[in-house]
Amino acid sequence: MKKFATHDSFTKQRANVRQLLLRRWHPSEFSVDPTEEVILDTHSPLDLKKKVNLLELSGVTVDAISVATYLRSFPAEILRLDIANELQWNQASLYDADGDVIYYKDNRGELKEITTEERAEIRMTENKRSVA
Repeated sequence: MKKFATHDSFTKQRANVRQLLLRRWHPSEFSVDPTEEVILDTHSPLDLKKKVNLLELSGVTVDAISVATYLRSFPAEILRLDIANELQWNQASLYDADGDVIYYKDNRGELKEITTEERAEIRMTENKRSVA
């Protein structure tokens, strides 16, 4: 006879499962990749970084990934000009609640020095996106 999990053990397992939405930030390009959804069944910050690496979402080694949780409700979009300064980048995510939007980057990358013209172009592009 097959033994099924008890309600208590199922509830405990379900309590650990969470859906996260990941966005990769490219500081050298001032760009963000499309959102990727991942499901994690632990609360380990290392597991999040391993998941990013194993899914080959980034091609970045686990020790080179920095993460930042953007504490806003979905779609939780932040202006590209604000990402470098407003997000708190860490080696491990501090929150990771179900449904969080997590930005990640290769911490070996350099932040691009953008010109006044590039800054204006980014603002114009993002203003069009926010109006649409």
